[in-house]
Amino acid sequence: MQVLRFIHTADLHLDSPFKGLNKLPEKLLYRLQESTFRSFERIIEEAVKREMDFVIISGDLYDGEDRSIKAQARMKRQLEKLAERRIPVFIIHGNHDHMGGRWTKLEMPENVHIFHTEPEVKSIETNNGSVVHVYGFSYAERHIYDRKIDRFKKENQGGFHIGLLHGHCEGSPSTHQPYAPFTVNELLAKEFDYWALGHIHQHAVLSEDPYIIYPGNIQGRHRKEKGGKGCIEVNLCKDHTSIQFIETADIIWEESVVSAAGITEFNELFTLLTAELVRFRKTDQGVILGIQLVETEALSAEAIDKIHSGELLEILQDDEDPEQNFVWINSIDIEAKTFSNAGVFDTGFMDELKAAFEGFERHHLEESTKDLYHHMFARRYLHDLEEEEEKAVIEKAQQLILQHLQK
Repeated sequence: MQVLRFIHTADLHLDSPFKGLNKLPEKLLYRLQESTFRSFERIIEEAVKREMDFVIISGDLYDGEDRSIKAQARMKRQLEKLAERRIPVFIIHGNHDHMGGRWTKLEMPENVHIFHTEPEVKSIETNNGSVVHVYGFSYAERHIYDRKIDRFKKENQGGFHIGLLHGHCEGSPSTHQPYAPFTVNELLAKEFDYWALGHIHQHAVLSEDPYIIYPGNIQGRHRKEKGGKGCIEVNLCKDHTSIQFIETADIIWEESVVSAAGITEFNELFTLLTAELVRFRKTDQGVILGIQLVETEALSAEAIDKIHSGELLEILQDDEDPEQNFVWINSIDIEAKTFSNAGVFDTGFMDELKAAFEGFERHHLEESTKDLYHHMFARRYLHDLEEEEEKAVIEKAQQLILQHLQK
């Protein structure tokens, strides 16, 4: 019985700038910026250790179209390790690292096949004598909305057939751009043995017969990309296929909801959150942890003030070493109060306040903060806010107002 053993990975985003995280300590920010490289190195180590037949990378190897020399050089060094073991690599480029960008090009090793901008097939015979036909295409430009899937044509009837596709599955809840759209039924109709997808940063299995899989990205880059990240080991045969998720991320993003029910004093709260550090600490990975406190009604004014001032956060961060298996609490938020549970206030006033928040737009935030950005000293430490950061600032302002009203 012929079996193919390979690793499927995607969305490496090597050399990601990790925008919006400038306030992290320098050593932690450096480790975060290195994390995409470290995760990819672990994937290569696993491919060598497990003696894979080949490796598939389904798009977005680099974070931008102007891929840096640094990222290319480090990519090349890792692929050379596979070349030394005669392990082929199949690569497609996605919307982030499309072929239409401008960059200084470094040639990849001879074991690497990079697909052109129209769907094509590359056939090889593995070391165990299995024949595999691999299909794919690279993005010619950043925005591809046409149905490239229509141009995938199964060639030959023997061997295994594997499709590489960086795109959006129609009908899925993903918020990613709907590039190179397809449906699961369209993929099934091609009668391939495996579909190696990319583009969606959350691991997802769309079908098991045959397997159609998004491996997710290899390293979370912000709080919304939480949980384990890595690659997929595939053991593919005609009768039965098995998969295994291999976690490789150097840093994990996590969130925890912590009940403060019955807690009044600051010291009790500090002890409670110290236990969260122990609970989330891992053996050989760092963790960036966001905490939401709920059931905080009994907390003293002093404890609440220590949260809002950042003092509690600071002492919990104090002994963490960014070069080790740290747990870095990045935020402590008190359970969001809404206008419906904000307490007993004059209804007309609350309606006006709610309307003010709903009508608050980006230009209002810019107007409110312009003096700070023009200040001769403060502006040195500020950066332009990303859309997600702007939303977070507005939400935080709403919570502070509601909390002060309840006091």
